[in-house]
Amino acid sequence: MNEIKLAIDRLLKKTGEIAKKEVTFKELNYVKDIAEEFDKELTGREASNCSEKSIIETIKKITYGEVLDHRECKNLPFVMVNEKCNEEMFFKCVNHLDIKKERTIKRCILVFFMNYANMLAWKRKILADLIIMGLCDCSHPINRFLKTMKYYRKIVFAENCTKNVSRVIYKKGLDRTIAELSLPDVIKYSDLILESTMMCFADNIPLENKIAILLEIKKHKSEFYKIFPKIADILIQAIDRETSSQKDEYKEICIDALYEELGDPRISGRLFVRWNEVSEESRGIFLSWLASKDLDIFIEIIAKTAVDHMWESRKKFWLAYLPHITRKWEMFGRSAMEYANQM
Repeated sequence: MNEIKLAIDRLLKKTGEIAKKEVTFKELNYVKDIAEEFDKELTGREASNCSEKSIIETIKKITYGEVLDHRECKNLPFVMVNEKCNEEMFFKCVNHLDIKKERTIKRCILVFFMNYANMLAWKRKILADLIIMGLCDCSHPINRFLKTMKYYRKIVFAENCTKNVSRVIYKKGLDRTIAELSLPDVIKYSDLILESTMMCFADNIPLENKIAILLEIKKHKSEFYKIFPKIADILIQAIDRETSSQKDEYKEICIDALYEELGDPRISGRLFVRWNEVSEESRGIFLSWLASKDLDIFIEIIAKTAVDHMWESRKKFWLAYLPHITRKWEMFGRSAMEYANQM
């Protein structure tokens, strides 16, 4: 597919030189688009077609010095990061790798992104070095993804790559970073991207930027499922420490996002288990936020429906105790209940 796209580009360039102007053909662009879509699909297959059984079989063949077939050679990057692959086996795999081939480089990059969090540090370092070496040897990559990876190689495959990528996310936003890196669908939300995003919340960057990243994550919440409790833990405490006039606005955004993703920490159930991954301190802060929000609604209802006007003084009384309230129960009269049901 890459060869087709390259041939079309060359044809258009040559035709333009002859015509002495830039030329384009809708039909050829259509063929290029199809080739691009097929290449994306192929990338997804490459990242998922290596089973544990295939990895174990390949390890056995390498152990006994048997010749690897074409499929097993393609699977070597997956074998290298597998926990059953020891140091000796790892370097045997390296010797079998044809790192000058674009397809091999691409598979190594996919493995690097997908297994970043679980890879041993020494494996991660060597694999990153191999990828950089392969990209540098590949003077004119056909594949757009490889072109982009070559351009960003000192950021993405450096020793502190998650720190580097987190800085890009901080400056440009999550969606734009993923787009600029030309990441295939299969690694858009891979280990490396999740770790880098997580680092944005842990780093000392403005709270405004953290909130902006949270809103982007909300659009892809299923992809960030496993790190959402960690994000919640950091963000709740960061907002609680905030002293600017925007604190209440940030608090509302955080409440809506975490309530939707993690559920109500006051109610036991399937989602409550995820709140167990959040520290007790952060849970306590979030519970006080919910209590404050509920108390505001409660007072609004009573103020609209109460017969007497003693609620202003009672409001001051309860607001004074608000920092110590984590759970509360409301009881309404008939008119208050009717008003509440209309809200």
